[in-house]
Amino acid sequence: MNPVIPSYIDIMFLLTAIATLLFMYSIVKQVNARTGKIFLTIAVLWLAISGILAFNGFYQGINEQPIRFFLAFPVTAVVMIIIFANRKSRLFVARMSAEKLIYLSIIRVPVEVVLWWYALYGQIPEVMTFEGRNFDIIAGITAPMVAYFCFTKGSAGIGLARAWNVISLLLLLNIILHAMLALPTPLQQIALDRPNVGILSFPLLWLASFVAPAVLFSHFANFLTLRRG
Repeated sequence: MNPVIPSYIDIMFLLTAIATLLFMYSIVKQVNARTGKIFLTIAVLWLAISGILAFNGFYQGINEQPIRFFLAFPVTAVVMIIIFANRKSRLFVARMSAEKLIYLSIIRVPVEVVLWWYALYGQIPEVMTFEGRNFDIIAGITAPMVAYFCFTKGSAGIGLARAWNVISLLLLLNIILHAMLALPTPLQQIALDRPNVGILSFPLLWLASFVAPAVLFSHFANFLTLRRG
């Protein structure tokens, strides 16, 4: 774990990552149990590989070798591109629960709290928190209300869910962009005095390698599920 960060902060993030994994598993399993098991196996292996690499400082050398970070977030991004480019897998995704995909965004609340703590200890720039330019916590706070009124209670129209999905996706892309521009690489554009080094350590690396991609997937998936109305 990051020696600069108190253990309770990292433990909170670890629990958030595990909750993300189990919730994603339940979403996939609801469509097909066998596929759910395959997803769980692959996801656990990926978390183990990226976690071990981060724990051993593999990503710390991205200033000299920026390609190292591309073995984290971009790997899952490529997987998503493959999923949505294939007609059969798109049909599978379209059968997922739009309600659960929205509820998944609740995990953005503890993530934002962890990011704020990391900023207090100088491990990420303030611009990546809700005190800076990161408004992603709004999506996490509003997610249960949108899911409840659009699906559980059914009193709100599907248009609300679609609008929330678009806005929340933009909020997520905003923080992803800021996080990448703050990385200590030759391409760093912002936060030059306090680069985004926390994301390169264990366990916060899992935010880039799994948690953020899972939330990103939930938004793209909902473009398909919400089309069904």
